[in-house]
Amino acid sequence: MKILIVAAAVLFATQVHADGFVCTSEGHDLKIAVYNKTTGDQGTRNASAMILSDPAIGRGLKTITRFLADSETLLTDHNSSDFLTFIGSVDLRMTQSGGAGEYILGTRLGDVSTLKLEVDFSYGDDLFNGDKTGGYITLTKKSGEQLTRFAACVRYLKEKTLNLR
Repeated sequence: MKILIVAAAVLFATQVHADGFVCTSEGHDLKIAVYNKTTGDQGTRNASAMILSDPAIGRGLKTITRFLADSETLLTDHNSSDFLTFIGSVDLRMTQSGGAGEYILGTRLGDVSTLKLEVDFSYGDDLFNGDKTGGYITLTKKSGEQLTRFAACVRYLKEKTLNLR
């Protein structure tokens, strides 16, 4: 009977990797965490959330804004073979967007159109949990002006078992 229970558990469970990146801007004034979806039917190589925070702000108040795939403010672009690209579109109508007066790289959130994070990574690279890579953050203002900064990124990779029943 125990063998049957173990076999059933193995049959209905699968290994899923929660993964993403945590990147810090060159001036250490912006931290971006990107977490991918963990369910196969939604594409585990697509971002679920991108969270921007200010490391200099006190605990509990660091978050500037969040971009979410479910609210269509976050897009994952796999078209480059050199970079994995995440694009967050500012939509102040969304509750996760934060206030228009929040600052991202010295620019008020209300003046930002998009924020693009390009990480020097493609699936198939041997980049494990905690490994470092580079990237770029490009902030595009509503006026069309762009601000680009280098980013130091760390791979986030966590293995867990999910029951699919």
